[in-house]
Amino acid sequence: MGPLPPPDLAGRLGALGLTLPEPIPTVGRYRSVVVHAGVAHISGLMAVTGPPLRIAYPGRVGDTLTMDEAKESARGALLSTLAALKGHLGSLDHVASFLHVRGYVRAAPGFDKVHHVVGAANALIGDLFGDDALAGRTAVGVESLPEGASVVLECTVALRSSHLG
Repeated sequence: MGPLPPPDLAGRLGALGLTLPEPIPTVGRYRSVVVHAGVAHISGLMAVTGPPLRIAYPGRVGDTLTMDEAKESARGALLSTLAALKGHLGSLDHVASFLHVRGYVRAAPGFDKVHHVVGAANALIGDLFGDDALAGRTAVGVESLPEGASVVLECTVALRSSHLG
């Protein structure tokens, strides 16, 4: 038996009341997505809203943001990741599995639930791609993040053999 067909992501996103944002423009000398040997490495991205494009859920978790807002920020960061992947690959049908999600959470001193925040992004991966696509994860609490973002995710994704880049 061969690999499973790609899921109906548009349908799954719609059923969850979600849409992909426009990809965040790259500013500086880096690439937001690098594909090598069938693996996509996605630079750290955060939840955005707009236009005009701006950070969604800015602030510090456990201080100016609640746990629920932090989880929404993590889910939004995953949507930004998917938007970057789609922009680079042309389609999310090329995604076979998430290998690793590393989440940085801007947390108040003493806030020790960053794994629950990053877990919301991983749960969304399962909702969209199925549990076989779930990633390993790392959750790190930090003092600050770019532009005041509350969550930044960087991801490593295995691609289907049709797009080994």
